[in-house]
Amino acid sequence: MKKTEFDYLSDNYDKTLKDSFPKALGEVNYFSTYKVKLVYELVRNKKNIHILDFGCGQGTSLKIFSDYFKSSKLWGYDVSKEFIKKIKKKKMNIKLTTDLKKIPKKKFDLIFISGVLHHINIKNHNKILSHCRDFLNKTGEVYIFEHNPINPFTNYIFKNAVIDRKAEMVSSKKLVGSALKARLKVISLKYTLFFPKQLSFLRFLEKFLVWLPLGAQYLLILKK
Repeated sequence: MKKTEFDYLSDNYDKTLKDSFPKALGEVNYFSTYKVKLVYELVRNKKNIHILDFGCGQGTSLKIFSDYFKSSKLWGYDVSKEFIKKIKKKKMNIKLTTDLKKIPKKKFDLIFISGVLHHINIKNHNKILSHCRDFLNKTGEVYIFEHNPINPFTNYIFKNAVIDRKAEMVSSKKLVGSALKARLKVISLKYTLFFPKQLSFLRFLEKFLVWLPLGAQYLLILKK
């Protein structure tokens, strides 16, 4: 199989990702934990669920999911075989694949897609989301986190990030359009990540700001 861009980045992925963020923002894992914790807070009444991390990369979010959703079954999908190999070495109780055909249909209660779609041509978003629709069970939901192009600081980081050199940010409007074409219903669109780690004590304010399109990222929640 032809190597992907992320196969080549896999050996130095941690450093490349860290270098993509200004040092003042603190550790990158803060943002990964932030998003998984937010999902947990939104679905905390659900237990023993099946979760798919679509575009799981090196497995950072999967590890955090295993901490928050202790009784759930985790799956990880990524196009990079090198990333999947790295996760397997950690010997976590997670089912992993690089093959969409091996992901069971109508199974998942929660599909998590974080910072993935801006690496995929927008023309293919409809196809990707259609696959995710097939993977959802009747009550399942898709949680998509993407960079907010309206945020000037996000724009600055994005344009200077090596890891995003071939990527293109996706507006919430365009992503909603792709979701509707994939026959998915929009549950909500929230703006998030208003505060960096140093200001995390202000996070309690975010629930009052979800309508304001100035968060560093947005969260689109979808269902069948």
